[in-house]
Amino acid sequence: MNLKYLALQTEYEESDLVRIGEFLKLCPELEILVLDSLDEKDGRDSKEFKSKLLILEIPSLKQVEMKNYHGSENELYVVGVLKTHKVVLQKIVAFQREVNGKLPPPFVLFDTS
Repeated sequence: MNLKYLALQTEYEESDLVRIGEFLKLCPELEILVLDSLDEKDGRDSKEFKSKLLILEIPSLKQVEMKNYHGSENELYVVGVLKTHKVVLQKIVAFQREVNGKLPPPFVLFDTS
């Protein structure tokens, strides 16, 4: 696939790691990945999630956007994996959940510029 932009919904569970890795293998030209958290339980983490070795093939990935981000251990693990496997990754941006009807400003988790 020649996708440059891919948005995936995730609950940051073990099975999601496998699916994300498989999608990325099919998209060697991907430049922007959006991970939209479906997890409504802040802080729910899985030890199994972090025990899986995740090897990502992301030769052209430049930016990752993490929507509905709340800083769970599983989300931080994904950030670490993305930073470790970066090739041309330039930025990881987090977008927190809406609070009282307002969307807090995004913040940068990783930036090489």
